[in-house]
Amino acid sequence: MNPTLLIWLIALFRSQKKPSSKSRGESKCSPSVTNKAMTRRDETDAQFGRGKFAGKTGSPFIDKPFFNPWAPGGDFNK
Repeated sequence: MNPTLLIWLIALFRSQKKPSSKSRGESKCSPSVTNKAMTRRDETDAQFGRGKFAGKTGSPFIDKPFFNPWAPGGDFNK
């Protein structure tokens, strides 16, 4: 086999992206919440202070009013 072709094939296989956690259906929230079958829609609703997971995602950037003004108790959700 031609060494140039072999190097090209190795580079091709290494450059292919591996599936991210989002494509496998995993959530970026804490495992305790993801075990309760939290969908992407639930996560989006929680980010804007709505739904059953509002303030309970385990992520401070979604739950804390300091980082997210739409969280329960935030400036935009009073």
